[in-house]
Amino acid sequence: DATLSGGQKQRLCFARALVRKPRLLLLDEATGEVDMETEAHILEGIHHLVSRQAATVVSITHRLHTTRAADQILVLQDGVIVESGKYKQLVGAGKVFAKMLRQSSVKQ
Repeated sequence: DATLSGGQKQRLCFARALVRKPRLLLLDEATGEVDMETEAHILEGIHHLVSRQAATVVSITHRLHTTRAADQILVLQDGVIVESGKYKQLVGAGKVFAKMLRQSSVKQ
């Protein structure tokens, strides 16, 4: 009887979702349990899904670097949208997103 790690379970769920070729994919901390290499593969799969099939991906993440390729980022604070835009815009604005990004860089 084999048991799967958290990361293996996460990759399996992601693969199952991609096989179904969804038009809408909701991801909640999709890379939270995986290493950086696996995270890169998952992000590549998401990019492939979006570019090949007119799919919309809504991703909830605390790993802010995973949002670099997003068309639109919504920054929530206390349940309220306080900023929106593309990665470079939000970093350049120097507000909430940029501050969160700096704080996450310090923790790593």
